Amino acid sequence: MRDAEGWWVLARDEDGRATAAYRIDVEAGLAWVQFSGTLAPPIIREMRQTIRGDSDFRPSFDGLIDLRSVARVGLSASDLPGLTSGPATRGERTGRMALVIGHDTSRVLFGRLYEAFTLLRSSRDTKIFETVDEALAWLQE
Repeated sequence: MRDAEGWWVLARDEDGRATAAYRIDVEAGLAWVQFSGTLAPPIIREMRQTIRGDSDFRPSFDGLIDLRSVARVGLSASDLPGLTSGPATRGERTGRMALVIGHDTSRVLFGRLYEAFTLLRSSRDTKIFETVDEALAWLQE
């Protein structure tokens, strides 16, 4: 279901707030994801499958994953290989990936592990940022 701001919402918390949402900006060539609450493998897998199945998505699009509202990272290092690899539909992903993690220590650790696994498993350029503005500036270079 799409919210008033144009985000597709995959999951909500008990208060009705979106905990996993995305939007695809075809003109900018950007798939933008927001997570909040607990970040766990099932919702990440569901998000990947949903975006890849969206008719507006192209593997060449850049990605921005906003983790600033994540309160708990429910992942271990052993979860990362399955979350950072796998075939993309309609061709291999070639766009860049920006993770916005803010200052929280657990998000920083997750971001660094994700970045390392991505470097080992693909040629996709991935960087970590504290703010959305920094991430968007890098993606638009």
